[in-house]
Amino acid sequence: MRERLEDGTINQFNKLSGVHLVKITFRKVESKEDGRYIGDVIQFHLIDATDYFVLETWLNSSYARGFFQVMASFEVGHESRWATLQYTRNEKKKAYLNIYQYGEQLPWSYTRDNMQDCPPLDVSTGPGGKTIYNSDLQDAFFLTKLEAVIAELESTPNPFPNHPLFESRSGTAPTESQTVNTAPPAYSEPEEDDLPF
Repeated sequence: MRERLEDGTINQFNKLSGVHLVKITFRKVESKEDGRYIGDVIQFHLIDATDYFVLETWLNSSYARGFFQVMASFEVGHESRWATLQYTRNEKKKAYLNIYQYGEQLPWSYTRDNMQDCPPLDVSTGPGGKTIYNSDLQDAFFLTKLEAVIAELESTPNPFPNHPLFESRSGTAPTESQTVNTAPPAYSEPEEDDLPF
């Protein structure tokens, strides 16, 4: 997680504690950014008593999926801790996001062994025997579920009414990102996500 300051300085964090999720927005990346893909970015707006953080990640990234996995048990209006972590599997580094509330890690709602009402991941074999994961149905499913969280955020009172940077539900974010809308984007072809579940 990185914080961009007005002078261009970037501070790096691997966790934010004591923050409240107050808004979720999206922006479309029309051209390559930092050598990354073109696509949709999800922005999580988090505040504590004095600071305003906008965590952004690709909509189909493992970090976004980390939030999607816990959003059923996430309590809007309550303090949380967000932590990015890495592990190594098959000699590849994998990133993920854990979210904690009330001192406990929030449980994942969907696992390989229990997908509940989430559609299955489409797995096929590509050129050279490479495994290809198509998460189109899952991504559409999670975006539909996310709409309820966004609606709840919009109706939840500001936890810090006198916050210097987030005065109202519309807020003002000190970020270079340009938020384009608050509605989930129409689904489009995803960046490859190699977390099969």
